[in-house]
Amino acid sequence: MNAYVVYRPSNTYKNKTTTCIRFSKNQIHTIEKYNKIYTFKKTDQINESSSRFYNDTLHRHIIDVLDNATTSNIKTDVITIVGFGTSGSGKTYNLLGMDSSGLHNKYSVLCGIINDIIKTNITNTTIEVTQVYKNKMMVIQPERKIAVNRVFDIFKDCLGCWKQQQFSTHNSSRAHLIIKLLFNGLEIRIIDTAGFETPDEEREHVETVAINQDMLAFKECIRAVADKHKFVPSRRRTITRILFEHKTSKNIKNHIFVIGAIDPHYDTIAMQSILNNTIPKHPKIGIIHNTLNYLTMLNCASVINTRRPITSREKRKDVLHKDVLPQVKSQNYIIPDIRNDKNYSKISSDITEQLNAIEPKYSDYIPEKPQIPVKIEKPIFRLNRERSMSGQNDKDTNKIRDMTKCIIDNRVNAEPTPITRYINNQELLLKRLNTLDYNNDKLKILNVINDQQLLTITMQMVVLGCYDKI
Repeated sequence: MNAYVVYRPSNTYKNKTTTCIRFSKNQIHTIEKYNKIYTFKKTDQINESSSRFYNDTLHRHIIDVLDNATTSNIKTDVITIVGFGTSGSGKTYNLLGMDSSGLHNKYSVLCGIINDIIKTNITNTTIEVTQVYKNKMMVIQPERKIAVNRVFDIFKDCLGCWKQQQFSTHNSSRAHLIIKLLFNGLEIRIIDTAGFETPDEEREHVETVAINQDMLAFKECIRAVADKHKFVPSRRRTITRILFEHKTSKNIKNHIFVIGAIDPHYDTIAMQSILNNTIPKHPKIGIIHNTLNYLTMLNCASVINTRRPITSREKRKDVLHKDVLPQVKSQNYIIPDIRNDKNYSKISSDITEQLNAIEPKYSDYIPEKPQIPVKIEKPIFRLNRERSMSGQNDKDTNKIRDMTKCIIDNRVNAEPTPITRYINNQELLLKRLNTLDYNNDKLKILNVINDQQLLTITMQMVVLGCYDKI
């Protein structure tokens, strides 16, 4: 995937203008309080809107694909050229070169591609022009096979009856225009996307929401195709379904070119009135950020934000020098209070001494110390099995043994309790059940079960105190 930035030159305005960006080789610097730096891989990715734009950027790529085009009807190469930006930034001027009012730029991308096709041996081609507005597709020119020499004239006729004016407010494009050229196993698609404007009194909020959703879905599909993913999320929106559905075959080669158009200039007189009344900020800086950030989301550029948290430790010590202070103030730097780390201990000790010197407001009051709960240790009983040598201890132990033997004998010789009798009766009934045959003695088994039930009922009565014995 190749990405290019086209900026509108200042000589296209009648009055003097002020800019909000600065160029340096392959970087774009924004002119603001905390500037951002957008870095591209190559210097030729940043171009001025001129007659040399197509020849310097896309011409060599299109020629290589046209030379390798086969005569089969199977699509092997797909070229997708996407242009996006705000209205008035030169997007349609550089991409199509014409609109419903006529031809304005004969060196546009579309005109250059048509001229390159005419120079080859290709005689016939198929053209299709569609439009997407609020996620609904409208066919301007159905798929039609024509001669290559007539492509330019037919496209002029399509734009002449183009219904873009019905979907435009405040000179802003609100719909996506899709142009398809099919010939010799090659498909060239040129997409002129809608403007990146925010909703206001003259723009509907529903239109802006639909455009943002289309561009986000379009971004995901472009990244998936460029990274050669197996799954392309093409069914989210109508524009992605038209362009990327059934395009994930292994035999198809995708060539994607993204063109971001920006207009960083603004009228100087109008700019001065805005700066005097409101915050000193360039009116087009937000629009420039939207277009360049979209390129960073496509992994075509990287951005660096120079804003950092203001801390005293990161500032230089020479800022506080008397000779440097006038220079710093002239450059509108923020001078924070700088303190040396070695003095932190002295300051903390001084603060503690001052706090200790403060007399309490209520001198009679003395805070009591919190009482620590006393832990009560549980007595540990241990059985001392060792016999002492003294005779008194032997007599005591013998008496205890005799008493325990008497208690055990009395419990054994005593009559059984109702619970023990209940358990014994249950054991007898279980023995009877084990001796019976299930198939032959079913009545006897039922009688034994009835006895068990009666036994449990009587035990319950005993527990409740109705009977003394079972």
